[in-house]
Amino acid sequence: MKKVDFPFWADETEKAITEIYRVKSQVQSVGNKLKTNHVSNNDFQLFLDNVYQTLNYWTGNTYIGRKKDKSVQKAFQTFFEALYDFLFICRDLDNPMLWTIADKVLYRGSLYRYLGHGSTICNTNNGIEPQYNNIYVSWSKAPKNYYIESKLYGTMTWLACKIDEPYYGIDLEAFGVARGKEAEVVFPTIKETITEVRYIKE
Repeated sequence: MKKVDFPFWADETEKAITEIYRVKSQVQSVGNKLKTNHVSNNDFQLFLDNVYQTLNYWTGNTYIGRKKDKSVQKAFQTFFEALYDFLFICRDLDNPMLWTIADKVLYRGSLYRYLGHGSTICNTNNGIEPQYNNIYVSWSKAPKNYYIESKLYGTMTWLACKIDEPYYGIDLEAFGVARGKEAEVVFPTIKETITEVRYIKE
């Protein structure tokens, strides 16, 4: 298993995508090996560090009010799907350490999200309508974020959701990669979990 090497510059998209897919494959491989206890401590620590670096790239290269590159979004989607499955493997194995990891990361509860325009060029007076799908996106455990509000122009869309059975979010605070006071959790925008949609004028 090799250490992940994400590019320093945000515009090195192809290199980043290659690394995301590589770590996704590691997540799947380690998950399968854990079922038969064939993972050394050194490999597991390197693996956890690679997951941390991947999540750190996600939080450090997300720009408020701008859509992700489609190919990057697709790569991260496969990574989060693999990580979600991995956490359930950890939860189901008879191993207290792995169970604790899964218990800390798998999140249920209330979450909040802003949608808006990061530039006056694409700004309209209408709020962005939520797109309900299975794509993992950033949410926050904090209902109000003045920093995000200061970066968006025009009418903002504010969403609230409640994660309950059978859903779980992936809590990035548990991995130690959440930025500032964002208290970030990644979770899709699933219609039946949405409890409120509010449009906030600038």
